[in-house]
Amino acid sequence: MTRTPMHADRMDLYGESTLRRDFTQRMSLANAQKDVRYYAEWLESAGLPGFMADAVHNTFALASIMGHSKESCTAVIKLYEDLTGIAARLPE
Repeated sequence: MTRTPMHADRMDLYGESTLRRDFTQRMSLANAQKDVRYYAEWLESAGLPGFMADAVHNTFALASIMGHSKESCTAVIKLYEDLTGIAARLPE
């Protein structure tokens, strides 16, 4: 994806390490949840649609409730694994 319009620097920073199960904390899930909440509130106050920010915030909130709040924000993938029963990993 590095050569496509879908490329995002955050994927370079977090993507591979997440799939390799390296949850070294760069930002806690709780802090990411807080930041996304601020962004969603800012969008709402500006009269702009914030449904994507709300969806991300709710996902982070659920992952926090499930016990991942003190882990790296990349630990949100554990929520999806818990809900689907599918492990997200790179092949070894």
